[in-house]
Amino acid sequence: MKRHYIVVAAVLLASPLTALGLTFTPGHLYSTTEGGITEYNSAGTPLSGLVPFRGEMHGLSFGPDGLLYVVFADTPSNRYSARVEAIDASGAVIRSYAFAGSIWSSPGHGNISFDPGGQKFYVSAGNGIFKFDIGAQSGSLFKDVPTYDLKVLANGDLLVSHGYDLTRYSSTGDLLGAVYNLSDPNNLANGTTQILSSVRGVEYDPATDTTFVTMLGYTNNFYKVLALEGNSNVLKGIETYNYGTDLFVTDDGRLLVTSTTQAPGVFTTALTYQGQLGGPMAVFFTAMPVPEPEAWALMALGGLVMGIRVRWARYRRPRNFMSGGAV
Repeated sequence: MKRHYIVVAAVLLASPLTALGLTFTPGHLYSTTEGGITEYNSAGTPLSGLVPFRGEMHGLSFGPDGLLYVVFADTPSNRYSARVEAIDASGAVIRSYAFAGSIWSSPGHGNISFDPGGQKFYVSAGNGIFKFDIGAQSGSLFKDVPTYDLKVLANGDLLVSHGYDLTRYSSTGDLLGAVYNLSDPNNLANGTTQILSSVRGVEYDPATDTTFVTMLGYTNNFYKVLALEGNSNVLKGIETYNYGTDLFVTDDGRLLVTSTTQAPGVFTTALTYQGQLGGPMAVFFTAMPVPEPEAWALMALGGLVMGIRVRWARYRRPRNFMSGGAV
């Protein structure tokens, strides 16, 4: 999925977490697992891991400030004390956001999605959707409906998985529509009636105007990955991936599907199966955005200006007349 964030802290673009084995590298993929965070190169080869902080790791996403935002659930005895931590390239927690979210072990709860403006983000929880402003200390309840996954669209609307439907809300919380029964004009399901049932993950790909859904399903229709036309109920693709949970579309057009029983699956956006990523089982995925060309140009220009200033300063530096040479 193409992100249009300009990472303001250029030092984070390829800074190593030397003690922890991670790097923050544009185009690299990152997943949360039972063991922590796993980093993959852009081809999907696992590189390293990071031991988790406190509690269970769930969804993760890079913010426009270059920090990695990770959703945590606290211990099973305190499920209503969740948090989001924004970590830098050294692994330090730069900001922490508390919220009264119910983040259970069930995959899907606790995903995170940024508003296109980059100054706020949303987190799904078993007791609602929570909204956060960057820099604040806590999040507030946006909608009091149990939510597995959510995706903020380019216009600020939220596409939300509630388990048995897909719902769309405006940025002000107004209900814009819901999808439950699916239309199958091309008989992709071979005459089997398609409804949304035990929906977990949702992702939208603007490049192909496709909404992707994973669902645990129902008798004779288990573990489906669905592709819907735009934000409609029209089925344009259907595949099977056991216990599919989160979904993520990479910049080069691969659809990653996580699972609670196997390694992440790789599909094309036309739902052609390509195989699996190496490494451990993953639950949630994200990628560090590759800056737009104009962002790279600005950073390169900044480096050039800095270089000219340094050279000019050296040229103007006074001579050491006692030694007869230049300092």
